[in-house]
Amino acid sequence: MGSSSAIGREGSHFRKTESFSCYISNADQFDQNKFVNVLKQEVESDLKDAKAKITSSQDHDATFNIDYEIGETEGSVKIEGRLDPAHNFTVTAELSEDRAKSK
Repeated sequence: MGSSSAIGREGSHFRKTESFSCYISNADQFDQNKFVNVLKQEVESDLKDAKAKITSSQDHDATFNIDYEIGETEGSVKIEGRLDPAHNFTVTAELSEDRAKSK
């Protein structure tokens, strides 16, 4: 979908959004909340492996948001899953990171 980054006197900022869609043939058996929860567990595991400190974690329906810190970098991961009436499942992921300029 898109990304942006900026570097200035105060530090740097990075943001990236990606989206993926697929058709779910057995939509009545598909649990989008469970699917997104598995993604959340994977993201948490990857952040812990990277020695990140998770500062907040929220989830609602098929969406979650995790805020974290790694050194001087503060970041956020948001993932949302949506199943539409035509049985298309779309996952949208957004990553943003801010790093304060070292003094």
